[in-house]
Amino acid sequence: MPISLVDIQPPDETLLVEMLFLALHVPPGYPPFSREILREPEIARYAAKWGRPGDEGVFAREGDKTLGAAWMRLWPEPAQAGYGFIAPDIPELSMAVLPERRHQGIGTALLGEMIARAGLRHPALSLSVSSTNPAVHLYQRFGFQITAKTPDPHGFSYTMIKRFRQAVEGDARGR
Repeated sequence: MPISLVDIQPPDETLLVEMLFLALHVPPGYPPFSREILREPEIARYAAKWGRPGDEGVFAREGDKTLGAAWMRLWPEPAQAGYGFIAPDIPELSMAVLPERRHQGIGTALLGEMIARAGLRHPALSLSVSSTNPAVHLYQRFGFQITAKTPDPHGFSYTMIKRFRQAVEGDARGR
């Protein structure tokens, strides 16, 4: 059965929260996160009140089964932004694929779709990813570059960016 990409709508927030839980990388040999982590404001904000201006995303589906999701959010208030925040006009990407369906091209399809959408409306796309997450290589293959390294309990967390437009003269962020 072919995989289809379906837009994430406001009523899909509960399913998006499930995808958010899957997006939390746990390195091999470490215990999984408790579901309580989804209540922490710095995590919950990635799916809470889905449908705000700038929210955009897709589910990967095979029939009626959801295999993964990719979504982006703008953070107009830096104090309430995500881990991969760069600027209020640059959305931050989140992605998840069911563990049993990884390495089958689903993440590639999701990422390609989000890059295509972001490239039409935004100067860049950012994300945060653990240095131990194999997805780092996927992001690099799509042209994301590491802009910051922050120590975390398992090594480092990378902030990565993919730029779509040339820098505007005088733009301090150099996009």
